[in-house]
Amino acid sequence: MLTVKSEEPKFKKGDLAVLQDPDRIMTLGGLGIIVSDPVLIFVNDWECITEFPSKFWCYDIYVGEQLFKDIPEQMLRSLDNEVESENTKRKQKKT
Repeated sequence: MLTVKSEEPKFKKGDLAVLQDPDRIMTLGGLGIIVSDPVLIFVNDWECITEFPSKFWCYDIYVGEQLFKDIPEQMLRSLDNEVESENTKRKQKKT
């Protein structure tokens, strides 16, 4: 699993996200909305591995009519980032 160092939460209440498996191979649910503030669930001081985050966050997310509770940040993909990426690709094609 590829882990990117992140100390502060990536999401806030009201953000759109896609629920996916931890290895980011497949999507587990459709488009969802974050319905809770970030909750710090774990803090660790890695002695030998500097690229791992020291803080781990979780969220409650609604996907369709189902509420998923305490979903780790690593299982969420931001829809906002995908929209920005698509807009960047379109701008690059025009130039």
